[in-house]
Amino acid sequence: MSKTNQVIDKSKYILSEEGLFVFLDRLFKISCVRIKRPFLNNKPIIEKWKTLKNKYQGERAFLIGNGPSLNLTPMHLLKNEYTMCFNRFNIMFERLDWLPSFYCNIDDRVLVDMVDEINQLSNIFQYIFIPDIHPYNIDFKNRIYNFENIYWLFLDKLEFSQNLPYCGINKTVASVGLQVLAYMGFNPLYLIGMDMDYKNHHSAKKNNKRNWTSTMDDDPNHFDPRYFGVGRKYHHPRLEETFKRLREGESFFDSLGVDIYNATVGGKLEIFPRKNFKALFNLGFLEEFDLFKEVIFNKTNGEINLNFEGDNFGKFVPNNHISQSNCDYFIAKSSDVFDLINKHINNYVPFGPIEDKYLFINRRLVKN
Repeated sequence: MSKTNQVIDKSKYILSEEGLFVFLDRLFKISCVRIKRPFLNNKPIIEKWKTLKNKYQGERAFLIGNGPSLNLTPMHLLKNEYTMCFNRFNIMFERLDWLPSFYCNIDDRVLVDMVDEINQLSNIFQYIFIPDIHPYNIDFKNRIYNFENIYWLFLDKLEFSQNLPYCGINKTVASVGLQVLAYMGFNPLYLIGMDMDYKNHHSAKKNNKRNWTSTMDDDPNHFDPRYFGVGRKYHHPRLEETFKRLREGESFFDSLGVDIYNATVGGKLEIFPRKNFKALFNLGFLEEFDLFKEVIFNKTNGEINLNFEGDNFGKFVPNNHISQSNCDYFIAKSSDVFDLINKHINNYVPFGPIEDKYLFINRRLVKN
């Protein structure tokens, strides 16, 4: 789709779904950024980006979406991989004994909410990718510290690009992540947690059709019900347009020779060829179990040691026998994980899956 057609389609949607006032407000803000851009000191940012061009030529990388399917993805397998995460993935850190390589956040509502978190977490990532001025005329260079590992993005354009920092949003932060990873030379790229299967967040306050605010810790569309929890602001997705942009992205990256695969467990994203996540790691069960045990040992300072006995590492605890706060841990079936996380996330930290099981450990035993 041409850039002109994209602009026309987006304008029609905003006018029909959100009204003339919202359309004029966005047009004014976008125009302000376009007018500002030539007068900004862009050269240092552009020169800094050149240091990343093809820096990781031929390495593989995993782009981590934040869908519920992450709860069915053995994240312990990613410990020594290059990974890019987004938005509020930091609430997953309590389950991991590794940290992602890269971080990206481009959503204006989410970014405004997360300024303090990003400033506090900035030193844990190799690189951070944030818009300098959001297309809706929010100057994040005045809100987020200009750390050495931050690479500012210019999100003024609609199309896909490899002329970074000029980068297209294309309806999802994952689209930006793909452009950044390809620019750095990563190939192939694997998507996980890209469920693309949104449910209506019934308890959220609908400020308008696009801008929503959560009123409860019951987010149904991410790996943790606290993700867009109480008071969190976000944009309700337009999946039809997101799928359209990702199809354009598939053609763009294919023309560059960049291989993108969807290794998400389930979900509705069928634009990219599927790969089985576990098959990407040449590990036998005992090797994987050793990795999992290492996570548990590290996260509990050795207070919980798992032993493999026969074909099990523990017995299931029936749902109705689970204490809200007293038992040290319980083991459950992976198929029950979504219900159990919703019920017990405030008292237990979930780890898994391993051997189609999940281990929930009391928070008093888990270090941050």
